[in-house]
Amino acid sequence: MTRSLAWRLNLAKRATVVYAEMLLKALAKQQHPLPGTSQGGAAALAAWLKRRNLWVPGTVLRNGSALFDANRLSAQQIINVLAEAQQDSRMAAEFLSQLSVAGRDGTLRARFPKERETGVIRAKTGTLSRTDALSGYVLVAGRPRFAFSILLNGVVEHAQARKRIDSVIQVLADLARVSSLEQARAPSTLTSP
Repeated sequence: MTRSLAWRLNLAKRATVVYAEMLLKALAKQQHPLPGTSQGGAAALAAWLKRRNLWVPGTVLRNGSALFDANRLSAQQIINVLAEAQQDSRMAAEFLSQLSVAGRDGTLRARFPKERETGVIRAKTGTLSRTDALSGYVLVAGRPRFAFSILLNGVVEHAQARKRIDSVIQVLADLARVSSLEQARAPSTLTSP
């Protein structure tokens, strides 16, 4: 990997809020000849989510930052989008590559030390003054096994909140590993005619 490419990937993993806002404005510009705005992009994104039956009632989109205080997203809304991203072969690999690898890079570099070598947790963090979030995938054999999203509000101590979030996701990663091993050991149920 070239140094320039590595730098761009690292920047993407650290500055996704800025990218998300710019993508939202570009989406608005595609829909209308006027300059792209956050509101126009949010409306276009909401329409896309509804067309794909991914919209969760109660969702409010105002701009490209998932944790902007005027936006209202549920964990289910985020999981719907994560699941859809992995169903679209045109974007699945690129989308996954933009998420931080637990224990290795981006905002997850110092988290999940047990997974440093495995790379099985790929996620994006989110933090506001009283909010902590982690959303992404647990992978098995290099492919997403399932999507997850944990959103905590009313956080007083971020370090403690992250420790709790990480312990839940670590359990999910361990369970996915065990489940994968059990499936590999299970006798084949296929029968010949």
